[in-house]
Amino acid sequence: MRKFLLTNALVLASLAVTGFCEEHEINSGLSHSEATLISTSTKVKSENCVSRGAAAAPVSNNQCGPDWPSFYLGADFLYLFASEGGLDHARIRHIDVPSPVPNLTTATQKKWNQNFKLAPGFRVRLGRYLKYDRWDLFLDYAWYYTHPKTSMSVGTNEFIVTYYPITNTAALSFKSGESDWRLRLHDGDINLGRRGRFGKALKFHVFSGVKVSWIGQNLGAGYRNPQQTASTALKTLASSLQAKSRFLGVGPKLGFSSKWNFSGCLRGCSMDAGMHGALLCGKFHARTEQSAEQYSQSIPRLLVFSSLKNDFFYCLRPVCYYRMGFSWERPVRDRVLFSLRLGWEAQYWWQQMAFFTPRENNVTDKDLYLMGCNLGISLGF
Repeated sequence: MRKFLLTNALVLASLAVTGFCEEHEINSGLSHSEATLISTSTKVKSENCVSRGAAAAPVSNNQCGPDWPSFYLGADFLYLFASEGGLDHARIRHIDVPSPVPNLTTATQKKWNQNFKLAPGFRVRLGRYLKYDRWDLFLDYAWYYTHPKTSMSVGTNEFIVTYYPITNTAALSFKSGESDWRLRLHDGDINLGRRGRFGKALKFHVFSGVKVSWIGQNLGAGYRNPQQTASTALKTLASSLQAKSRFLGVGPKLGFSSKWNFSGCLRGCSMDAGMHGALLCGKFHARTEQSAEQYSQSIPRLLVFSSLKNDFFYCLRPVCYYRMGFSWERPVRDRVLFSLRLGWEAQYWWQQMAFFTPRENNVTDKDLYLMGCNLGISLGF
């Protein structure tokens, strides 16, 4: 009888030690906030199991407590600077000696480009942490809009010479004008990924998916106060340019992200970074319209000259995204993991400038890039 009791006591002690070691091994690889949330969630679910009559069954993290929050909901405020090559639509020419004909080979010149600036946007994210082998599924959507405007008025020895000449206006120049550029971006992603760890503090996330993007651009310019000679039969009153491009693309995506959890007095804080790339197969619609109003002196009448170029074409366009920043997280009411993030990001979209050029009668294929800061919050539950 004593041998039987002693044997049972040893078996129970070994089981207790094994359970403690397993629990310690699981929690040692988690951050402080995640370990606290998992411990509390396990305790609550253990009590629920006992209340259902499962007191005789052993309770473990795999049965009554998840290793990760099940759902993710996040939102980011974006403040980005957008810029694109090829948006210069005129030259500012300066000559040393006043002349009614500004197209002199000795004149110095500079490009009239857009006044790019920072503009707000947002991103929302919804995720589901799957139960098997630390896989997850995320849906992302981002929106951004910017509308920089510029105006120009030149001095006595300067002239505005447009890149977009129309019939009977090729030799004309102007003294003032204005332009604007509009950019609209809608970007959606579906990602399937898997989480892992390198040691206790470093987590990583590998994911792949599908990206769907729509980019709309509009370039407008107007020119006034033309410089003309007395012998000109047609006097130009004004000239304008309206160009637009629309791109819709879809393609595969592959990315990687990492997160370094701090310890000590910075417990709950972390540094994270990530990047992804995609190759979009899409369709462009490019349209450029020019017009000029002129007054005929020989036969008094108002003439309107216009030119229109319109095209559709298919292409492949790569995209690259990079981010880095800092985050702070803590459990709230034992069931929610709250996180606050502040970081920097950059996006590079190859060959998104699709306005026609008068010198080549095709698109310029310049690149679009966005760069700025983001501020986000998220909830895991």
